[in-house]
Amino acid sequence: MSYDLYWWSSYISKLIGIVIASGIAITHTRNVYSDIYTNDRKSILHRQSKPKVDNAYKIINYCLIFSAYCYISNMIISVVSHHDFMYGINKCRFVIIWASWNYQSAKMFMYLVFLIRLYAVYKNTAHKYNSKILLTMGIFVIILS
Repeated sequence: MSYDLYWWSSYISKLIGIVIASGIAITHTRNVYSDIYTNDRKSILHRQSKPKVDNAYKIINYCLIFSAYCYISNMIISVVSHHDFMYGINKCRFVIIWASWNYQSAKMFMYLVFLIRLYAVYKNTAHKYNSKILLTMGIFVIILS
């Protein structure tokens, strides 16, 4: 099988993207761990006012981490689908199911971050959102994703 310039450029750019995204995700995971589970909180020393570590803060950070790893696994599936050993199995089914599942999961976690931030930012203001409506929207997002 001959590979053209487009195939190689696509393959190499995806590999570089995986390495960069993995490095960012691993660094972010380490910083979140030090922020939530240690008293030093070195990852946020540069901030003037440190955020309070409550349940909403933890869930937002967990959702961001899960979203990043879902996007990375989506990129890995895209790279794996370029290899010749994928021709023995149903490549289209594998790529469509797993890549779309990872992408939808990543988007679901990002939607949940948005809903939790709406609750966390406005919970003590006059523009407070009804928590039951936000919970219903969150359940709706999880079910439809």
